[in-house]
This record gives sequence, C-alpha cells and structure tokens, in this order.
Amino acid sequence: MSARSVTAMCWVLGATAVLDACHPGATESPASPGKSPATSPPSSGDDRRETIAFIEDDYQRARSTASSRHRPLFVDAWATWCHTCLSMREYVFNDPALAPLAPKFVWASIDTEKPEGAAFLQKFPVQAWPTLWVIDPASEKAVLKWPGSATPAELLVLLGEVSDALAAAPRDSAGRAPPASGPISATDSMEATAAWLRGNRLVADGHPVEASREYESALARAPGNWPKRPRVVEALITALETSRQNEACAALATREWPAMPRGTSRLNLGLYGLECGIMLGKDERFQEPLRALADSLEKVARDASEPVLADDRSSLFEELVSFFRSVRDPERVKTVARGWCDFLEAEVARAPSPKARAVFDTHRMLAYEAVGTPEKAVAALAQSERDFPTDYNPPARLAGVYLRMGRLDDAQAAVQRAESKVYGPRTLRVLALKADILKAMKRPADEKNELARAIRLGESYHLTGGYTQLLNDLKARVAALK
Repeated sequence: MSARSVTAMCWVLGATAVLDACHPGATESPASPGKSPATSPPSSGDDRRETIAFIEDDYQRARSTASSRHRPLFVDAWATWCHTCLSMREYVFNDPALAPLAPKFVWASIDTEKPEGAAFLQKFPVQAWPTLWVIDPASEKAVLKWPGSATPAELLVLLGEVSDALAAAPRDSAGRAPPASGPISATDSMEATAAWLRGNRLVADGHPVEASREYESALARAPGNWPKRPRVVEALITALETSRQNEACAALATREWPAMPRGTSRLNLGLYGLECGIMLGKDERFQEPLRALADSLEKVARDASEPVLADDRSSLFEELVSFFRSVRDPERVKTVARGWCDFLEAEVARAPSPKARAVFDTHRMLAYEAVGTPEKAVAALAQSERDFPTDYNPPARLAGVYLRMGRLDDAQAAVQRAESKVYGPRTLRVLALKADILKAMKRPADEKNELARAIRLGESYHLTGGYTQLLNDLKARVAALK
C-alpha cells in the first residue's frame, strides 16, 4: 500500500452475501463533505439513543463481550501517526448518522503500536493503516477486512449490510457461521461474481498479482450495468498499484475514470492512477491521458460537494503536487499547493476540537513546505505539541521540518523530545530521523550508533506493514557506513 494514498478497498472473507456491502456508498451523494444522510433509519428508539463506545486495546475482552452478546466484533486497527486513522476517529465514528449501527456490533479499537495489540496482530496482520475488521467472535474468523477510509454514508451502508448478512446466515451449534460455499446470487453474472470473490480471497492471502487477474476477469465477464463494477475497478487498481503493475494501473485509471460515480472509489482510482504514472516516468504513451486525469482530479480536490472525507481530499492534493513535480511543471505545483493550503486552513478553522484540527497536521506540514512557507508548519506543529504534551508526533514532525530548514540544533532538540515519548515500532522511524539529523551535523559515529540501536530494537518487535522494509533499509544504511 502506498504511504501517501488512502485505500478504501473492501476485502471480504467468508459469506458471499457480504460482497454487496463492499463500498456501497460509492454512488451516495451526502449533502456536504463529512456529513452523511440518514440512509438507513434506526429500527427502534433504543438505536437512536445508543452511541458507539469502543473497548480500547483489549481484544480478548472485546471478543468475549461480543460472544456473550451474540454480536459481531468490529475492530479499528489504527496508529496515532496515521492521519487517516485520526480522521476516522474524529470525523466518522462519532457521526450521529452511525447511531443505528451501535447496538449491532461490539466495537473495539487496537493501537497497533502498543504491546497490548500484539496478540491481535498475530492473528490479523495489518499492512495498511487504518484497517477495519468485522470478526465472528465464535469462530474468530474475519468476515470483513477494509483497509483505509470510508465516509459515514459509506460505512453506514457497508456495516448495515454486513450485519444483516451475518444475522441471516445459518449457524452451527457453537454459534459459528459456516464458510461460504453455496451458490452465487443470480442477480449478478455468476461468473463475474465468482471471479470477484476469488480476487478478494487472493488479496487477503497476499497475492495481489493473481487477484488482479481475477478482477480483470470479473470486469470482462460482467454485464454493462453491473452494480459491483465501481468496487471491482477500485479493487483492481489497488491490486495493480500494490504489485507495481504500473502500466496496467495507469491505463485502467485513464480508461475507467469518466464512467466512475462520485465518491471514495473514484478518488482512489484517480489517486492510484497518478501514483503509477509517476512511477512510469517519461513514458510518452501515458503523458497526455495522465495530464487530462490530473486536470479532472484537481477539480475533484477543489469541489467542496465531492462526497469524500476532507482527509482524502487532502491526500488527493498531495498526490497532485507529486505528479506535477514529476512532470516538471513548477507553476502547476505552486497553483495546486496554494489551493491545498487554502483548503487545509479552511478545514482547520472549522475543526470542532484540537484533536480534529490535528488530523491535518501532516498535510499542513507538507503543504506549507510545498509553497515555501515552512515556518507556518513550525507554528502549527508547535501548537499541537502544546495541546498534546504526551504525543510524540508533533515533536517528531517538527524535527523533520527543522532538518529540512537547516535548523539542526532545533531539529535535534525536537527529535529528543519525540524519542522520550514514542513507543512501539514507530520508535524505529524516530531513531532513523535522529540518525538523519546526526548525518547533517556530520557526526557519522553517532549516526551509526543510532542506526544500530534502531536495528536492535526492530529485531525485537513483530513488525508488519512497511516496518519490515524500514528495518532492511536501516541495515543496508549501516552496512554502507562501514
């Protein structure tokens, strides 16, 4: 998964009835970004009163509670450094529109950096943050794996249909739902839906290349009005980007973009298409269509009515800046970056709390640097450090900004503050940043010592996602210093 972009692809394991729940909100049009209509009214007055309350960092207690209440278990696997995770917590899970879902699940939240989350991660590995899970507590099998974001409207329909499908599924004497092996729904093309299901299972098993072939088969076999098409297109481009099939990825994005409905699936299609285009470099076959795609995506980024999360729109601005840098168009970089700053400042101004404002810290840092005003990033991050004195993220980000500004003493002081607060695998990144600062200070022996310390620490952790590659990179860096 790309560190820049946000996927909202749905990986469904188990009952085929749940397939239709994958990204059903892609064609929804909420009245305003971040606010969702009540697309599924509560079934009772109790539903209206109950709110979502998460069991924090205790998977076993959450599973036991779900078993005793005979409810599926929803798990938000997140991290404090992940701006999309914070966006989901500050702008989605607390949305009143989701109240009807509260009594249908037991809700758990796992900070994947904490040692309390290790047992959960051993059973349910996370490669992208956040990853949202629905788990059958009796069988401890994943019913749904959703890496990335969703608007309240999308999540309302998604989890509503998952809940309905699980409630309707037959169960054995132990309360377990049997694995899906029955006939595919006749309302869709049987062969297309079967290929879609095979692709989902291959992705979940870590085989994106093989999954992309199944998704391509599904699209080829499906009727023209197939309602799953936007979701399969998004699943396909995610598999192509993940497996670095850059030509096929860029071609898919430019081909499918005009017909995609508004929403998160369309945004991800365009975002991944640009990312693959950057990887292709100067391939002339894609220059003109990717430029046209970028023009369309800039309109989406600037359109306040687009039914996507503000955090996702910001990620789109970020990708546009990267794309126009890659094609050496400094004027468009400046234009997009200024629009990005304006957008972020408006979002910060309307943020309902300091936590909601901090969702945009990472992107504010990048946007201010893109327009040449890194001092604004310093002010923003310093404010967050004052607001959240136990959080390592603001000083760590400040250290990076100071390093790029050449303020090395300030960078060193900030990274030391971050180091005193950081925990879990994220410590590796803080120590790598500390080594970068020492390198800039021309202190190679100290740089090597910090890298070696990071490696020893990394080898003591059960690493997931990009941390495995980070550890390998640190080892290669130390070897180059010898």
